Amino acid sequence: MDSSQFVLAAWFVISLLLVLSSVRTKNQGSPPPAVRGGWPLIGNLFQLREKKPAKTFVKWAEKYGPIFTVKMGAPTFVVINSSDLAKEAMITRFSSISSRKLPNAIQIMSGHKFMVSMSDFGEEYKKLKRHLLTSVVAAAPQKRFRPYREEVVENLVKKFHAEVAANPGEKIMVREFMKYELMGLALKQVIGKDLRSIYVKELGTEIPKIDVYRKLLEDPLSLSLEPDWRDFFPYLRWVPNKKFEMKIQRWMDQREAIIKALIGNRLEDPTRLSQEPNNYLDSYLKKQRSFRRSN
Repeated sequence: MDSSQFVLAAWFVISLLLVLSSVRTKNQGSPPPAVRGGWPLIGNLFQLREKKPAKTFVKWAEKYGPIFTVKMGAPTFVVINSSDLAKEAMITRFSSISSRKLPNAIQIMSGHKFMVSMSDFGEEYKKLKRHLLTSVVAAAPQKRFRPYREEVVENLVKKFHAEVAANPGEKIMVREFMKYELMGLALKQVIGKDLRSIYVKELGTEIPKIDVYRKLLEDPLSLSLEPDWRDFFPYLRWVPNKKFEMKIQRWMDQREAIIKALIGNRLEDPTRLSQEPNNYLDSYLKKQRSFRRSN
């Protein structure tokens, strides 16, 4: 999946997450304009035949503006094509849209809204977001992680020079180098160290870092775009969709096994308890221990 597909896929996922009743324009209470040409019962589905319909959304944005509604079967969705509106919906007014209905694939893969960006607004959301900010995103941890980022830049420059020297005049696949290095950066911030590979007991194999990246990041993005017709016709939700469910479950089992292996690898580190928490996992576990002692 190339970078353009990533962008299109991201816009599509965001579009699906914003429900009509959740977003309103800043200056008026009336709903955004609706895309015309829909059919009874199925709405605008026939106008979105491609698997990644973000290009169609962009064309509609030119006609209907930066925010408009699309009827996709029974539900009506709001599509936004503006960074300001996205910020308003996902940050400023998150408390009013957090209870939105998610597509079935995202609902399952997010642990039924346990991920910070997917969870309902409330105490659990506040706790998860606060911990994410204080251990990873805020100024203090970002300052602490600066050497990691500088190492990423140094490694990328070295690899680019080596690639040019080995294959003069050839194109450099920057994206593949970036994936590898950014996955290493993420591992350092989350579990405190980079790994070339990880042995996953449940899968019975050693998984290279680049495959961990694909399993934890690329695969869920692709799966989130998998159509489940029950999302569009919820009154038929009782009808099984075994192929879809098995595909999602297979990925979830693999994800759980990989994450369990990553956490286990960190917990087995003999130096962990003698150090101040310098990553998300250690910080989270320390807070959990403090909470248990206080109760």
